[in-house]
Amino acid sequence: MSENALISEILDTIEEKADGKAKFTIGDLLDAFGRRAHGPVISVVGLVSASPIGAIPGASIFLGLICLILAGQYALKDSPPSLPNLIQVGGVDGKRLASAIEKVRPYAGKLSFLFSERLTFMTRSPWAILTAILIAAFALSMVPLALVPGGVFVPSVALAFIGFAVTARDGLMLIIASAIGAVASAMLWAA
Repeated sequence: MSENALISEILDTIEEKADGKAKFTIGDLLDAFGRRAHGPVISVVGLVSASPIGAIPGASIFLGLICLILAGQYALKDSPPSLPNLIQVGGVDGKRLASAIEKVRPYAGKLSFLFSERLTFMTRSPWAILTAILIAAFALSMVPLALVPGGVFVPSVALAFIGFAVTARDGLMLIIASAIGAVASAMLWAA
């Protein structure tokens, strides 16, 4: 993915794969990105969880579970990510997804400038294991925070930014997103 177009390219890929489908599933999302699906899928799951969909009872817990599974696979990084069939069949209406993408597209370019290939060693082993631990920690924090209105917003946004950083191979943004997410989560827990 090229610099300054990362988020737009992810949205373009999803929109292209969802075009004309009655239902765009999580399995379709995995297929759309293949071997490099870890980052984009974690980003999308984080964004969906941060949206009003995350406020649906149980939705953020389900989305956190997806990130938890992907975190373990990212640490191993020996094959494309996969999820149980029960999870892969979940999805949304393709037309609604295309409409949602069009609504967020103007903001995508404004965020893409943040990501570029920097400190790429931070996105490879052994650092990938630390990233996987952070993803798992944010995903697990969504379970108790689901009981607090808006509580999953902070870990969800942190997951989205970590996913974008993984996709862009941006170690600097990975460090920044992890630090901000950890501090904000700690403040939320202390409150």
